[in-house]
Amino acid sequence: MLPSAQRLGVILGPFKVMIFDVIKAAGAAGITAGEIASQVYASGVDKEAQKVRSHISQINRLIASKGYHIDIGPRRRASLPGRRILRRTRRRE
Repeated sequence: MLPSAQRLGVILGPFKVMIFDVIKAAGAAGITAGEIASQVYASGVDKEAQKVRSHISQINRLIASKGYHIDIGPRRRASLPGRRILRRTRRRE
């Protein structure tokens, strides 16, 4: 397992680092929670997808202060939305 590490200027625990890196490697195409679970959990079963969604929510809270979030795309039939990391843009007034 990876040690805790810094991503986007915040320290993430080892498991969140793995999830973050899988999402980043997926790029703009995104990746479903089930696909992430299959890469980071030994069992790789879909029931772990809910745990992944929970970790993503926690990661979003941590990286929000740096202007980033993990985007969750529109729902599709029988599949979870893809995920990708985006930089938030500030609106100019």
